[in-house]
Amino acid sequence: MAIAGCDHVCISPIQKEHNRIQRYCSEHGISTGRIRFIPMTSDAVLPSLDLRGRKLDFALIDGSHAFPDPFIDYYYVNRHLKVGGLLAVDDLNISSVGLLHSFLVTDSAYEIVKIDEFKTGLYRKVRETSYPRGWLDQKFNSKYPDFSFLDFGMRVRQRLQPLEWRVRNGLGKVPGLRHAYHWIKNSSKRRKRVSV
Repeated sequence: MAIAGCDHVCISPIQKEHNRIQRYCSEHGISTGRIRFIPMTSDAVLPSLDLRGRKLDFALIDGSHAFPDPFIDYYYVNRHLKVGGLLAVDDLNISSVGLLHSFLVTDSAYEIVKIDEFKTGLYRKVRETSYPRGWLDQKFNSKYPDFSFLDFGMRVRQRLQPLEWRVRNGLGKVPGLRHAYHWIKNSSKRRKRVSV
C-alpha cells in the first residue's frame, strides 16, 4: 500500500510489526507518510475509527482468529467499505474464519472474486448491506428452523413432531380409536416429565 502511495490504516496490537514495516520502508526508500499505524486490537479501534468521511477501497481481515473476532472485524469494516470495494479474508481454513466465508458467499451484498492458495478469500461489495426484516433477510438463515444444535435423536423427533400431532389429532376424531389418542397424549406427557 505504501509503494502504491495509498492512504492506509494499519491496525495491529503488536508494535514490533509496525516497527518492522517502518524499518523495511525506510531501508527501501518507501514513504510511510500516508500510513496510519495504530498499535491496538481491531475490536478496540474499529468501532470508533474515523476515516474523515472517506470510504475504504480495500480491507484485509487477518487479525485474531478466535471466535467471534473475525465477525467483529467484518461488522465494522463493512460499514467503511465502499460499494465496489474489495474485502480480503485470510485463513479461511480456520473454522471461525471459514464461518465468515460461509456468511459472505450467501450475502447478496457481496460476490466472491476468488479463493487464493486455498486460504484467502477475496470478495467484492456489490451493494450496501441492508436487512429491513433483520435475520429473515439473510440467506445465511434460510435453513430456519435449524435444529443442527440438537443431538440426532432429538433432531429426528423435532422433524417428526408435526406428523405426530396430525396422527394424534386424527386418532382423537375416530370414535373407535379415542383410547389410543389418550394413551399417546399421556405417553407424551410422561416423556416430558422424565426428560426434565
